[in-house]
Amino acid sequence: GTTALLTAFLVVAAPWPVAAGGLSFVETEGSGTEGLAVSPDGMNVYASRGNRDLLVHTRNPTTGELTLLQTLEDEIGGDNGFARGNSVAVSPDGDCVYVATSSYDKVAAFSRSNVDGTLTFVSVEEDGVGGVTALVNPEDVLVSPDSLHVYVTAEESVFGADRSSVVAFARTPPACGLTYVETEFGDAAGLGLSGPADGFTIAPDGEHLFVAGRFEVGANVYVRALTVEP
Repeated sequence: GTTALLTAFLVVAAPWPVAAGGLSFVETEGSGTEGLAVSPDGMNVYASRGNRDLLVHTRNPTTGELTLLQTLEDEIGGDNGFARGNSVAVSPDGDCVYVATSSYDKVAAFSRSNVDGTLTFVSVEEDGVGGVTALVNPEDVLVSPDSLHVYVTAEESVFGADRSSVVAFARTPPACGLTYVETEFGDAAGLGLSGPADGFTIAPDGEHLFVAGRFEVGANVYVRALTVEP
């Protein structure tokens, strides 16, 4: 398979030999990186690797150089659910880190130290367990701006055709564990997420979630319920 490297660049914000906003190479750290996320305080960089590791780095705020701080290792197919993790997200409040792994249909939750950014495993959500539906081959994970919900895009084959889904979980801060909320398959006709999802994001105000992909009806827009719907 393809080996990915974690590469750091310095973004230029002041007069420099390159134009402001340009990039200056700093270093390459590690190998096999699949998912990547930076903590809101800028102190840590979290990287999931295509084998079984989740790496925690500290970041030099001046140079951007990374120093390995912690390595968490999960057995392939292990109960912790982050072996071969392909997407990482940090909650905006900086308290939690989430890893989605497409190989084992799981999302793992970790608590984050507010002292040095190290992680402690909390729990794992798995397709078909505890009511969790269609968390098959999860691709991307993100946390809402208010840190109250975690969303995961997933993809499964139904009668030979690809169908994507958005799986929603709730979180009660400061705890990092998740509770399954629902799975969204698209519009009322079931066409909204027919096809692979290639990426998604959420508006800064948290009111709308956008899913892009090779769908029959193009990109999808969802209204996020900020309170419990009647």
